[in-house]
Amino acid sequence: MGLNEQLSEINKELKELREQKDTKKPKPFKIPFMKRTRGRDRKKNFVTVLKVNENGHGEWIKLPVQEQTVLLDEAPRLATPEYIVNVKRNPIMVIPSWSTTPINFKENHVNSLTDGSNIAGYQLLLNRMKLSGITTKKGMNPIVLWIIGGIVVLGVGYALITGQI
Repeated sequence: MGLNEQLSEINKELKELREQKDTKKPKPFKIPFMKRTRGRDRKKNFVTVLKVNENGHGEWIKLPVQEQTVLLDEAPRLATPEYIVNVKRNPIMVIPSWSTTPINFKENHVNSLTDGSNIAGYQLLLNRMKLSGITTKKGMNPIVLWIIGGIVVLGVGYALITGQI
C-alpha cells in the first residue's frame, strides 16, 4: 500500500467524519442540574427562578416559596401560580431584576390574542389553504396497467396464432 493510497483513505475518512458532524442535531434545552427542583424540593415549595439581568444575561437560582412570595436580592417577589410555568416537571419563574413582578405568561397570551400578534389564526388559515388547495388527480395503479397490458398482449398473441389477423 503506497503513501498516496493511505492519504486518499485518510481524506475519505475525514470527509465522512465531517458529514457526520454536520448532521448532528442541536442539543435540547436543559435546566442546570443543581438548579432543578426534585420531588422533595417541590414538596417543600421550592421554585427554579430565572433571574434576567439588565444586560440580558440570566442566572438560575432555586428558591423557596413562602406565603406566595420569593425573596430574591433581599426583595420579595410575587410567586402566585399565574407566574409559575412547569417545564419538564420543574416549576419555573422568570423574574426581571428591575421588576417586583415576574413575567406573567397567561397575561402575555391574552394580550397577544387581543393585539393580533398570536400565530394561532395564521396556523388555522394555512391549514385551511392546504386542505382546500388544488390537488392533482391520482393516476391509475401501475399493477392495473400491467394487467391491462398483459391482457392486450395475450389477445394479440392469440389472434396471431389462430390466424384471425
